[in-house]
Amino acid sequence: MFFGAITVSYNLPGVKTGLKLDGKTIADIYLGHGQDLERPGDQGAEPGVTLPSTPITVIHRSDSSGTSAGFNGGFLASVDPEWKSKVGEGKDVQWPTGTGAKGNAGVAGAVQQTTGAVGYVEQAYALQHKFTYASVKKQGR
Repeated sequence: MFFGAITVSYNLPGVKTGLKLDGKTIADIYLGHGQDLERPGDQGAEPGVTLPSTPITVIHRSDSSGTSAGFNGGFLASVDPEWKSKVGEGKDVQWPTGTGAKGNAGVAGAVQQTTGAVGYVEQAYALQHKFTYASVKKQGR
């Protein structure tokens, strides 16, 4: 068994780099609290990057996977108590919002084809296929 980094990939017109999100914002998006990425908070963009007010479409894995376990249990549950209490952790959870897609390829394809989509994939997969992905702010920094 091995573990790989997981990244949040996105499809925002005109934003190829520079999107920054914190853990709480990512949890809010996956809980269905985020309507668009152009809202106040710790997330945002690097100077000179303008975020469009594009509605968010959440994409998650539909299959049981270690990537899902790492994303929702290893990450979301550790940064957001609401996620941990309402959704939980593991390979199979009841996603509160979004559309499921099978495997990294399915999530990646759905993100690429859907304007405003946000999804999680293994970082190696994102790099290999030249996907846009967000920088994640560490807690306490």
